[in-house]
Amino acid sequence: MTKQLVFIHGRNFKPSKPELEEIWYAALRHGLFRDFGDAKAEQFDDVEKQLVYYGNHSNEFLRNEGDKYDAQADLADRRRSLEALKRWDRAAFLNDVGKSNYENLPGKSSIRETLADIGDRWPFTAVSERFLSRALPDMRQYWN
Repeated sequence: MTKQLVFIHGRNFKPSKPELEEIWYAALRHGLFRDFGDAKAEQFDDVEKQLVYYGNHSNEFLRNEGDKYDAQADLADRRRSLEALKRWDRAAFLNDVGKSNYENLPGKSSIRETLADIGDRWPFTAVSERFLSRALPDMRQYWN
């Protein structure tokens, strides 16, 4: 049986599948090389990889909800973030320093993703579902 890495992207707008794959795989390969050397980076190159991509559907849904998306700006932000990440050593990813570094990367705010992450921690209140479904309309589909 062939080993395969399967990647599944998160919610919100996404660039095209080939663009997203290029950035994700470059980031993973770089991290493996930085932390473990050529051998692990080459193993990553040789393994079969698949990105489960539904960005076309979420992009359409969000546009129909009236959200705006600048694909070129998003792609440029992702590429700038990747270049910033490549300059960091392993220690720059750890503990509070790593969290601070990550939060200060160029690009869009992660507030919507943060709200989605904390929503399940408010199960005792109906307000959470109403609030999050208004703030994150694409998440309604997953809650029903």
